[in-house]
Amino acid sequence: KPGGPGIDYQYFDDTYYLYRPGKHKSSGEYVNAHIRPESPGYAWGMVIFMKKGLDNLVESEKANYQNLPDKEPEVVGYKGWTRMHCDLNAGK
Repeated sequence: KPGGPGIDYQYFDDTYYLYRPGKHKSSGEYVNAHIRPESPGYAWGMVIFMKKGLDNLVESEKANYQNLPDKEPEVVGYKGWTRMHCDLNAGK
């Protein structure tokens, strides 16, 4: 919900343990984190990833990524772009 309290979440961080010299087994720790509502990240459509991959991302909790479509919408009446702006009269 826009203007809400943000999102608390927890993730498993094993990066330090994976790259520490002499350590061969992966271990790590859970880290508590928070996404602030005034800096939620990229808007929907600005970052491309597969819908199934969303299950493993923090973005799955954000309002921008709820109820995503399963297929691309049909484009009706698109005429094109001219001079870096949408010209609805182009091609008529």
